[in-house]
Amino acid sequence: MPIQIFVCLLFFQIYFIGQPTTGIVFRSADAGQTWQDVSAGLPDDLKVRSIFSNHGEFLLPSDRGLYHSRHPFTIPAWEKENLLNTEVAEIFPGMGGPYASYYEKGLFQELPGTGIWVQKYPEFKKRMVLEVVEIPGGSFFIACDNGIFRSDDGGKSWKHVFVEDGVMSLVEVDGVLIGSGFRNLLRSTDNGAHWEKVAIGEWAPFHTALIEDGVVAITFGREKDDQDIVNRLLFSADRGKTWERMDKGLPSNRRIYDIEQAGGYLFCSLDTGIYRSSDHGKTWELVRPVKGGKRFELAVFGQSVYAVLVDVMDGC
Repeated sequence: MPIQIFVCLLFFQIYFIGQPTTGIVFRSADAGQTWQDVSAGLPDDLKVRSIFSNHGEFLLPSDRGLYHSRHPFTIPAWEKENLLNTEVAEIFPGMGGPYASYYEKGLFQELPGTGIWVQKYPEFKKRMVLEVVEIPGGSFFIACDNGIFRSDDGGKSWKHVFVEDGVMSLVEVDGVLIGSGFRNLLRSTDNGAHWEKVAIGEWAPFHTALIEDGVVAITFGREKDDQDIVNRLLFSADRGKTWERMDKGLPSNRRIYDIEQAGGYLFCSLDTGIYRSSDHGKTWELVRPVKGGKRFELAVFGQSVYAVLVDVMDGC
């Protein structure tokens, strides 16, 4: 084939049949200094809810099902997962493989290394599952819109151990459970049998997460004489007993959505972009701006940070 014809066919394929997808998933391998668009292979108008990292596998829950990539050391090659072709609410970690939560359809779990998903725990089919926590050699917890359930027999039976409120996120650190209820920060030291409400002022939590030396909580509320809802980022080094602010270097009156740690850096997602801190939250710098009603959800693999662009109004 003459080179001129080959070039023309390539031009036609790229610009008339379809250009590579851009602007959905980004990766930084240099602590946020530069970002590479790694969206190729995804539909252009795909609405992604978050990004989940699982030992080198990345999963994207979206409005059209689940997408995955199993090539963390190269440019991700996104493929549609052979599962329900409907909106995926969230992905959660699991010792036997990750869980996918579907609205009104329940939880599905991937059999390790097979790409096969099976439905699990039909008791939760009609509930909004918001978090899954499996403790090695111990209990299994599911946080829902109507509280926290615990299983001590691998999911064969469940006990409703917290009934007062919905719980949006839940983490376990050194035998202590810390959760964000709809109105209170929760803490249990006896495997979920009893829960105490931790005082954090008038601010309500909506997300808890683990970093290397403690627990972080993102809260929301209003400052005095301020009608706008803003967020705070809190840190606890004593398994949730006491909390201190680590957001004073972030822009005031901005919404905080997510936080991850990669090496010695913390990365925080706001409605203005991704901020980075090298001094445990004392100071922050903007490394990836965003605008137009969008925000980022974050995931980490090794020293690399992945960020997926989602709508500000999608989620909390």
